[in-house]
Amino acid sequence: MNLANTSDDIELLNSLGLTINEAKIIIALCQLRTATAKKIAQVSGVAREVVYQAMPKLQEKAIVEELITSPKKFKAPTIKEVYAILLQHKKEENRELCKRIRETLHKHQKESFNGKENQEEISLIHTGRNEQCRISQEYKKVQKSVDLTFSAGKFLQWSQHYAEWSLKEAVKRNVKMRILIEQKLLKQTAISPEIFSPFQPYLKNVEFKYTEDLNLAELMIFDKNKIYLSIKKEKDINKMCWLCTKNPAMVELANRYFEVMWQAKPENKLQTQYFATAISADK
Repeated sequence: MNLANTSDDIELLNSLGLTINEAKIIIALCQLRTATAKKIAQVSGVAREVVYQAMPKLQEKAIVEELITSPKKFKAPTIKEVYAILLQHKKEENRELCKRIRETLHKHQKESFNGKENQEEISLIHTGRNEQCRISQEYKKVQKSVDLTFSAGKFLQWSQHYAEWSLKEAVKRNVKMRILIEQKLLKQTAISPEIFSPFQPYLKNVEFKYTEDLNLAELMIFDKNKIYLSIKKEKDINKMCWLCTKNPAMVELANRYFEVMWQAKPENKLQTQYFATAISADK
């Protein structure tokens, strides 16, 4: 038998828990149905001693039987039955794994309830693809409010790639969002009002204002108790470095900073209605 046409079977059997050699052995034996180790070795291309070494494990998986004959022979069901048996084993393994994961998660949950979260912890987050996923989880968890500050360039990137999904997740729970942006974005808005189209369905939940402050800190505040503060000047939003913390003192400073910037003089404010007008003009 030529095993050249069985590469798919070998790959699938390997994914179901067999080694490459075990897969070749079982494929050969399924075609032979009953054979000695010598014959299996000839057909499978696996050394005879390896065939003998593999048999106890294959018998343990209930896909090979050892016959009481001389010379010793082995028997296998059809390849279809082998798949069914191995799939059942895999399901049982997955059930056991899920059970262990649930037990471990429950243990960690109890530990988090029994001990206070380390509020002093401060970490640095580099926003590669994986860390963008981490930040996106904040929008899934936030319950009441999100306060954001953006430079004009970062807001343009955020609005194009992340805003719609982030808003959709937060608005599901009627979260209110305030966004403070550099004033120079107004010029870009006049040219490209479609910048704000992702916000159109969520204007009841989102309020915009702008600031003339050229040193605007880039900041994300979730539920007024967790902050992400940009600590690196970087034009690409996906290459930013954030300081992340729930440290009460730092969170309080961040909240005060945002409120001072937000409660600026009336002539330095831009209300949501402007953006609604810009969006309507684009239609």
